[in-house]
Amino acid sequence: MVFDSDAQALACCRWWQRVLRLQDWDVSVRIVSSAAMKTLDRVGQITEFAAKKLACIDLLNAADYASGADFCSPEQDHEKTLVHELLHLHTLDWPGKDDTGGATNAEEVCVDTLARALVEMKRKNDGLQRENQADEAESDSAGGRENGRSER
Repeated sequence: MVFDSDAQALACCRWWQRVLRLQDWDVSVRIVSSAAMKTLDRVGQITEFAAKKLACIDLLNAADYASGADFCSPEQDHEKTLVHELLHLHTLDWPGKDDTGGATNAEEVCVDTLARALVEMKRKNDGLQRENQADEAESDSAGGRENGRSER
């Protein structure tokens, strides 16, 4: 999923904050150009102020995905990146951070794997719900036709 606006990204963020039990954090989300990223090899980044439970998540603008950079894959996904960055809030106190307080490779692998799995599960569930609603609508429609025939 690619967000069209900061507002759409924030709405998705609020949903995921409830799921991940991060409602006590004040999180802002921005869609930014690659120039706004701390380093040029990122599709997302989080800046957090743990003592105040404040965080700002930057998501790379989809227009920059087409730049052909090695770190941008065709399946780049704002929602997956958003969940990835939110999950880092749960790992702030994990031991073994690098010298700058950044995540270790093991932490990145863990957070990325969980983010991919959670988003995939949400999308499968959403798809099943849409199928069930379509089946119910079809059943209601068929039942209405059958009832109509019997009343004639």
